[in-house]
Amino acid sequence: MKPFLSLGLLLAVFISCKHEIAEIPVPPPGTPTGPNVPDPSPQGICFESEVLPLLLSNCAMTGCHSASNPAEGIALTSYASLMNGGEDNLVVPGNANASELIEVLLEDDPDKRMPRPPAAPLTQSQIDLLKQWINEGAQNTVNCAGCDSTQFAFAADVRPLLQSACVGCHSGTFPGGGVPLSTFEQIQTVALNGRLWGAVDHQQGFSPMPKNSAKLSACELAVIRKWIQAGAQNN
Repeated sequence: MKPFLSLGLLLAVFISCKHEIAEIPVPPPGTPTGPNVPDPSPQGICFESEVLPLLLSNCAMTGCHSASNPAEGIALTSYASLMNGGEDNLVVPGNANASELIEVLLEDDPDKRMPRPPAAPLTQSQIDLLKQWINEGAQNTVNCAGCDSTQFAFAADVRPLLQSACVGCHSGTFPGGGVPLSTFEQIQTVALNGRLWGAVDHQQGFSPMPKNSAKLSACELAVIRKWIQAGAQNN
């Protein structure tokens, strides 16, 4: 039988090994953990998913600021054309109040206001979004996280998406294609008869929407599709 180690020897072994144990930092309470937690990302307005669709829907129509025949030489179809074409002060990064883009949106004179009548003016929330983007530096932010296809309520998810990408053309006295999308009832009608999905999904026989713009992302399409499949409710 092997002799037992003395108590003193056991303590010596324990003390000599203790320095090899790495101290594991404890995250603050509430910090998400696990392999799927994304890296922190800066918060702000996304040009690609929030600003550009708003401009394409409300400003880049044929006869206005489209790429083919831009009014006053100002095309509002891309980040480059917005920042490099037309007037030097169209967008002043960091200063929305000095930006001509915001000034014409707030113009009281209908002959100077953009979008030009009979198109409906931008809502205050839409203007505030553009002002925030400019004040944040007017960055060309792309591939921004923000769409969540598991959420498809009308008020929180579907309406803001359509407001940004579609309502600019489909509002006012002469809505595009004779299809107004200003109210819930108008949107629900085209949602239930298939015209909304056929257009945004670029199906054959439908005029692809948004007009003169890229197709909505897979996530955005999923939000609309799930809302329609759930009955296109005013939730």
